[in-house]
Amino acid sequence: MAETLGNEYLYIDRWSSPLTWGGESPPGAGMMVSIPKGKNILMDVSTPVLSTVIVEGKLIFEDKDLTFDAEYIMVMGGHMQIGTAANPIQNKITITMHGTKEGM
Repeated sequence: MAETLGNEYLYIDRWSSPLTWGGESPPGAGMMVSIPKGKNILMDVSTPVLSTVIVEGKLIFEDKDLTFDAEYIMVMGGHMQIGTAANPIQNKITITMHGTKEGM
């Protein structure tokens, strides 16, 4: 999927697509997810509780009601976007952290 964000045109993969995950199903409960530098993923579905999500690329939330559940989210030189000043999210995005400081 291609999308224009402001003046930027980028190729973006949908979280829900098996093609994003090498032909496998999207990550399931308890799984660790890595979004490498140069990879752009559109969060288009709600997630089960994931173990750890490491964002070195871009994770962009679609403007629809979604829940994103993880024990830990680490944005390491990447970008996690939930709307923009020009296009704020009009729906409800709920991010729930399930981890503990002792768990890392």
